Amino acid sequence: MIGARWFADTSAWCSIIDEADSSHIEMRTTYIEAIQKGTLFVTSKLVLGELYTLLGARMKQAWRFWAFHEELRTSQVISVLDVSPKQIEAAFDLLEHRLDKLYSFVDATSFVLMRDEAIHTAFTLDHHFAQEGFHVVPARAEHVHESCEEYVARGQEP
Repeated sequence: MIGARWFADTSAWCSIIDEADSSHIEMRTTYIEAIQKGTLFVTSKLVLGELYTLLGARMKQAWRFWAFHEELRTSQVISVLDVSPKQIEAAFDLLEHRLDKLYSFVDATSFVLMRDEAIHTAFTLDHHFAQEGFHVVPARAEHVHESCEEYVARGQEP
């Protein structure tokens, strides 16, 4: 049985991969329970690039990324999507309209991709997804939604 689709962010993957991470057990448990319920995970190549940078350059553990990357090749529960040029432009547009937020470019592309794919849940530790109006799993106090005007990319109907 196929359940919901969740977008998996860099922070979720990093926490699952890094056993020393303070949220590792919570994130791994949530991940396993979601898979057992039929949840499919969607992520992007830009998220994977950010994950490589985090694990490789910052943590000096690039081998962890490559082991995970190899698992992705055969995964039945994780789909990796490309971000199109149109989505890149929509991400820049979103950033221009969210000057009060500290979103990264990868976050902005993730938001655009999630909207385009009709994915409403983010598997993440990043409160920016909640700020942008998405349901965040696992839910935490910092994931309380802030008031945020509805974003519509240029050239799209509201």
